[in-house]
Amino acid sequence: MVGGMIPPMPVYKHAVHIAARTGLPADDSVNTLYTRTPAAATDGQLDAIMGIISTYYTNIPSGHAASPSYYYSADRDPASNACRIDTYLMPSTRGDIGTPVRALHFTWSPNPGSTVPLPDQVAVCQSYQASVVGVVNPRRYKGRFFLGPLNNGSMYESSGGLGAQTVNAEMRTIMNLNAQQVLGIALEALSSSPRWVQWSSADWVARDVVQASVDERFDTQRRRLQPSGFRDRVVIA
Repeated sequence: MVGGMIPPMPVYKHAVHIAARTGLPADDSVNTLYTRTPAAATDGQLDAIMGIISTYYTNIPSGHAASPSYYYSADRDPASNACRIDTYLMPSTRGDIGTPVRALHFTWSPNPGSTVPLPDQVAVCQSYQASVVGVVNPRRYKGRFFLGPLNNGSMYESSGGLGAQTVNAEMRTIMNLNAQQVLGIALEALSSSPRWVQWSSADWVARDVVQASVDERFDTQRRRLQPSGFRDRVVIA
């Protein structure tokens, strides 16, 4: 059911851990995404799903020269298989999700050039929206994850103070292309027919993601109450 409420199907939570060079788990960058499949996924199918998710960060879209990982600070660990994705099966009724049912390690693709790190609290937000047809509270079906810590290549300009900067337009384009082509098209092409979904912990249901966007403003703790800027948007479903 594209765009609508998902019937009872397996829903998986994927916690992406982008490792820091310090080797300390507390320093990892962690993002969470959800997928669903028509039937329970095998270990091999879960590995394929996690493999696609990992390429959101490391894929260089056709016609472009960078991946989202190129805009991260150099303090992320490029060692072989240092990063990982932990996958959990969401229980059909509200409760503890328990321990991961599967994990996959992958290798980071750092920026090969010389960059300067930005403050750790600076991030770029990838937002996404599920179908809200028939939904009483649409806000429950909006999700987001954050890319960071970042380097100065993520800024549109290199002077004028961080508060005056906007996110590099190329970075926004690459993030949206990978949301559309990787988390959308490539994910759906797998044999297990997975879909990227937004999970509502309040309603304990999932809905298909239909749109993604990237805000031109950086997201920092001290700027959370400021209005959002222009958003580049792409259709997922």
